Amino acid sequence: MTPAQIEAQRIRFEEQQAEAKQQREQRAKEREQKKREAEEHRQYVKDTKRSFLSLSFARVEDDGEVILILKNVSGKDIKGLRGGYRMENSDGAYMWSSGLTIDPNIGQLFIANNESKEVRPYGLKNKADKVEIFKSTPKSVNFYFESNAITYMDDSVEEKLVDLK
Repeated sequence: MTPAQIEAQRIRFEEQQAEAKQQREQRAKEREQKKREAEEHRQYVKDTKRSFLSLSFARVEDDGEVILILKNVSGKDIKGLRGGYRMENSDGAYMWSSGLTIDPNIGQLFIANNESKEVRPYGLKNKADKVEIFKSTPKSVNFYFESNAITYMDDSVEEKLVDLK
């Protein structure tokens, strides 16, 4: 190999190393951005309390059915709602979500102000990996209910509370 070829290889190697470093830095920036977005989302839900409902873990039944507690903190009695369950790990990373719609005209739901109801999120029973986390370390999971619309017993409706993506 001539000195010129050796120098060309050295330059190519340095360029490859620089490119690899740039890619690592870009991936790190993207991870940080995702963390910031998750924290902003969590803070938004926490600070605004716009969902008017709190969600907490109760237990896992023997058959794997996950039972959560949905509490009305709206200040009014609720007879219908549309929204979604959201679960995140302690770092704010998405774990699972599912929608929930209860038609106020059917009478399936009544939650008095400051009262709670047990709910069973549809489809969560089939997520064995998630159910195992809830069984073993339920405090490592943050539970949210994001309301999109609430119908109160006085027939007033609050809509567009949280934009469910």
